[in-house]
Amino acid sequence: MKGSDVENETYFCEYCGKKFHSVKDLAANLCKRHPDGAHGGKHKLYEGRVRKTYECVYCGKEAKSIADLTANKCKHSPMGGNHRPRL
Repeated sequence: MKGSDVENETYFCEYCGKKFHSVKDLAANLCKRHPDGAHGGKHKLYEGRVRKTYECVYCGKEAKSIADLTANKCKHSPMGGNHRPRL
């Protein structure tokens, strides 16, 4: 990858959908939608590809962004948590 390509890279948190410009910044900050509770842990890198729509692994609900998908609870989540994007 060229240096300019790396600078334009965007990384997302799997738990909340927040965008970061580096994995280092993503991993260094607390996440408001962490499974252990608000700010109960750090952001988790979403390792899937960028999509037009994101689907919940538990129930199949779709949303246009990870942030929109993870904003709500999923009744099929094994621990009663929010929707989780499929990789």
